[in-house]
Amino acid sequence: MKITFVMPSMELGGATGEAARLINAWAKQGYEVTLFILDIYGDKEVSYSFEPKVKVKQLKLGQIIAKMPLGFRDPTTIDLLTLFKRSKILRREIKQSNPNIVISFLIRVNFLTLLAMRGLHIPCIISERVSPGVLETRLDTMLGRWLYPFTKALVLQSRTGMDFYSKKVQDLCTVIPNAVYVSRDSLESSIKLKPNSIVAMGTLQERKRFDLLIEAFSKIAIRYPSWHLVILGGDGSLGAKLLTQINRLELYGKVELLGEVAAPGSILRQGEFFVHSSEVEGFSNAVAEAMALGLPVIATDCLGAIRDMIRDEIDGLIVPRNDVNALANAMARLIDDEELRKRFSLRAVEIVDRFNPNKILKQWDGLIKKIAGV
Repeated sequence: MKITFVMPSMELGGATGEAARLINAWAKQGYEVTLFILDIYGDKEVSYSFEPKVKVKQLKLGQIIAKMPLGFRDPTTIDLLTLFKRSKILRREIKQSNPNIVISFLIRVNFLTLLAMRGLHIPCIISERVSPGVLETRLDTMLGRWLYPFTKALVLQSRTGMDFYSKKVQDLCTVIPNAVYVSRDSLESSIKLKPNSIVAMGTLQERKRFDLLIEAFSKIAIRYPSWHLVILGGDGSLGAKLLTQINRLELYGKVELLGEVAAPGSILRQGEFFVHSSEVEGFSNAVAEAMALGLPVIATDCLGAIRDMIRDEIDGLIVPRNDVNALANAMARLIDDEELRKRFSLRAVEIVDRFNPNKILKQWDGLIKKIAGV
């Protein structure tokens, strides 16, 4: 079996981590795996190690930008022309890799891959790794309607995402969640949290709604003076904005932004419970890691797989998304009830069995063999 995998980058992240694990697992099984890293958002560091037999090639497509045709002013035109220009390069690379099947992760990479493969008669599997239907531009919507019907399978992380697609695309959908692993950080972080710390983790992006979490915590901070909120994560645009919010709400010393850390698991396990405040998510690896460590979780009912992961009132609490009061009340409830925290903790670790890596790999293996006809 020859597999070509297409990714936008391989810097640290949920989608990239899952891709790296699949690639290495298939290489260990004796498959020939080629990984094309497109670098469409600029050159990024490759943060994962791969089995020696995996062929890794960075295409640096971010450097390929089309020129605006004379007489055109709509920026959509340049985006579309750039997409076609980049697709020609990817098409050439895919043909040279001569795969039995091509796999692509993430919306815009899916567009590029499907466009590059038109007429090649090589089966392709694409996968959404954030909540489906969350397309950023009109061009995204147009390309999705045009190109997605040409895939052989669309892998989603939950059934809730299927509703965003046409009946034709829904018939191509398969649900395969992320595997959940017990955190085995080889490093023990030197960072020691204060007692009674609430923890959260994710890139500092709008859709993670850390602003909502900070506001919710501000509503209970006076009532619980010994409790603190710690947010792990970087690589986002909101760091300065969140710091301003912390100072405005007079939470300096009560809320801490740790940034990106080397051993997040060793920090998370020091927390009393974990809060996930996202508005939109696919399969949250942050929630999965927290639960695997035995942390009770409060999560917003965001678009995505959160209800597949958390069993409300069994191993965590689910509150309405974008509801600051509901989030504040849920945090207060867990702070007040140590027995409830212990009960949730005992059941949270079951997520490792429910999303066992071997089960997930078998699902992927079954799909690629079916689609490739091998």
